[in-house]
Amino acid sequence: MNMRSLLSDPEKFITNFCSKTTTRNLAGIDPGDLRQVLFKIHEIVDFNAVSTLDKWTPEGSPQTVVSIGCMIGGGKGSIKMEDPRFGICTDARAEATSGATGLYLWVDHRALDRLPDDVRPFPRKGSPFNWRSGENGKADTEQKFYRISDSLYSKVGGHRDLTEVRVEGGQRVVSLPDLLKGVGRLLKQPTPKAVQAVAQYAQRLGLERGCYTPAAIGEFNKTIREARASARKG
Repeated sequence: MNMRSLLSDPEKFITNFCSKTTTRNLAGIDPGDLRQVLFKIHEIVDFNAVSTLDKWTPEGSPQTVVSIGCMIGGGKGSIKMEDPRFGICTDARAEATSGATGLYLWVDHRALDRLPDDVRPFPRKGSPFNWRSGENGKADTEQKFYRISDSLYSKVGGHRDLTEVRVEGGQRVVSLPDLLKGVGRLLKQPTPKAVQAVAQYAQRLGLERGCYTPAAIGEFNKTIREARASARKG
């Protein structure tokens, strides 16, 4: 299965896309609603690698649901997504497993800063909301993430038409599709080392080469964590 077919299949999305952490970090939102949001985004940005991290830093910062970017790592290191990256989060508090009411788009501020002027809503280094700063202090200034204020899905209002969503900044108002297209042009291909590392896990899930999901990446990262724990005990 490629990413497009996976996002089109409600059952396969649950089993072959989502990891346990993906579902947990939805904090009570149906995975099917995440699938529909990602399907709409994929119509605009042809992404091929998605992960869900078990932990964000700093401690206590809000958890992301999915992260889309350049897949790096492998070997003895975990797979992760490198900037430029964007993704989906909820409005739930850090480590919450329930209580979320919507799904929101977040973008790494470094990706925003690289956008051309006509699709960048904020002045460079001027993104006003550091979603990742969390409840227990400021985030690293090099790890700021802007969360768009309008939800892409809410339990009350349902799914938004992405063409109607506007991102208002101090510089200009930009349509969400234009913003996504701009970020999408910045995305890099996964590194060969990362592709090789996760290949067997993707194959077990019936994923085509070039399709990497939280389920596949999560299984690889699990083996890395277990190997490190075993080494410490030894």
